Amino acid sequence: MRKILLLSMLLVTGCGNESNTTSGGKNSIPNNKTAAAQSKDYHLVLEAEAAVIGAPFKVAEEKGVSGGNYLRIPIIGKDQKTKAWKDPSMKTGRAELAAEIPANGEARVWFRTYWGGTCSNSAKLVLPSGAQQTIGGDETYKVWHWVRAPRSLTLKKGSQTFSIRPREDNIGIDQIIVTTDKEFVPQGIESE
Repeated sequence: MRKILLLSMLLVTGCGNESNTTSGGKNSIPNNKTAAAQSKDYHLVLEAEAAVIGAPFKVAEEKGVSGGNYLRIPIIGKDQKTKAWKDPSMKTGRAELAAEIPANGEARVWFRTYWGGTCSNSAKLVLPSGAQQTIGGDETYKVWHWVRAPRSLTLKKGSQTFSIRPREDNIGIDQIIVTTDKEFVPQGIESE
């Protein structure tokens, strides 16, 4: 049974140039999912396309992603040189995803992403507290890969609401992992 965490995804347009995440290929640690030794440990795998969404987010189909669907912000305008941030939906759009956090504690959040290029490689994660983190900014393009939120989160047991707002267009998000395992690095499509 999938555990669901409320994540609201908001992206604020701009050309991401930050390198504050770890992607699947960098600093890899063997995938060592182990049984939780204590009840405060957890590992939640969330499907991004299960989110409640508003424009510019869309659910798209593709082979090679978990469940055959993923969350996407398509190219806005005629091409990537069009200023996506001028589109009103890039300021108001959001995707909200629900999950139940089983215990209080510090967790890491990972995103399985597809970046379309240098100005299509990031999103904003808005935390339950209202604080924001930029997700992505790495230089892995046109391939599905994992990126980690730059800072760990202190989460409370129970239903949580996160938000990601549009930051750039031409991006995809397939899965989101919330885990207390600080050594865990996802590889490929994950299952719970």
